[in-house]
Amino acid sequence: MGSSSIPEVLLFQRFRGHWISIAPDRYEDAFSDEFVKLELTAVCDEVISFCKQQVCDQQPRDDYKEFLTLTMIFLDSNIPSSEAKFRALGPMHQADGFQKPYTV
Repeated sequence: MGSSSIPEVLLFQRFRGHWISIAPDRYEDAFSDEFVKLELTAVCDEVISFCKQQVCDQQPRDDYKEFLTLTMIFLDSNIPSSEAKFRALGPMHQADGFQKPYTV
């Protein structure tokens, strides 16, 4: 038994490679695009409320909490950019037949 070579998802490889050129303090929320804004308007408050409740609950993994927080940042244009934290994509973990990105 030696180490295994698990192929990574090309999308995540590209994203990781371009991370240095991304300005995390200059992002656009969901309401910057008119089409997305129209699609999300009906459910936005409900999703934000759900995310806030889930963040308050204990999450079994940090990446769940991070996903909820990023969802709120994307949907809530009132969150100041100083409070929005974007972390570089970290190592990949493969379980249950699919790959999950972890952040570091």
